[in-house]
Amino acid sequence: MSVFDRAGDAHAVLSRARCLLTLEGEATAEHLLSAGFLFQRLAERLHADGLGTCPLGLTPTDRTVYALAVGAVDEEARRAPESPAEPPTLTEAVTAELACVLPEYMLPTGYRVLDALPLSANGKLAADRLPPVEFQGTYVAPATDTERALAEVWARVLDRPAGVIGTTDSFFAVGGNSLAAMKLVRLLQRDLGCELKLRDLYANDTIVKLAEHMGTAPAAAVREEGEL
Repeated sequence: MSVFDRAGDAHAVLSRARCLLTLEGEATAEHLLSAGFLFQRLAERLHADGLGTCPLGLTPTDRTVYALAVGAVDEEARRAPESPAEPPTLTEAVTAELACVLPEYMLPTGYRVLDALPLSANGKLAADRLPPVEFQGTYVAPATDTERALAEVWARVLDRPAGVIGTTDSFFAVGGNSLAAMKLVRLLQRDLGCELKLRDLYANDTIVKLAEHMGTAPAAAVREEGEL
């Protein structure tokens, strides 16, 4: 099922079901009524044996006229008239999918759904025609000289006003990437005299955490090799 379908009730039910039963036939009133009647009788029998059922609006095959999910349920759920499917939100479904291929620090904190991606004349993604990214969150102003200095450097690297970058915002959540992280570390080393390593930024990805790290890091830290 697509990631959009995984945010629906059907996927939430199927993820907990033991099997999926389908009846095939023609999309006629006779077949539809017969399938509904048969599955109703079957559901009653399964419920008596402690198995829960849920009709699904799915068509796994071209000839499917009725689909029923079946799975074991506890006594409380079996006696209840209905149980909530509790599907994940689209954000949760997309994040779970991306978590299979991306490290945690690269996972987005928000998404925007588009009807279609803008394409150039040769069929490639036209990144310059994508809608602007809007970051929302609770703004926490810098409270120390170190935090204010870090906010100014972050703003230069991310090309954003320093007054909109909160001290609890993750560098990667507000537009940072691996290249920007390398540039940030280099600027902090050059302009603030901070002996930071790239992994220090990944482990301390907010201004608050990075300021605390800078205050506790040894003065004679060894620079990482490599220049941007």
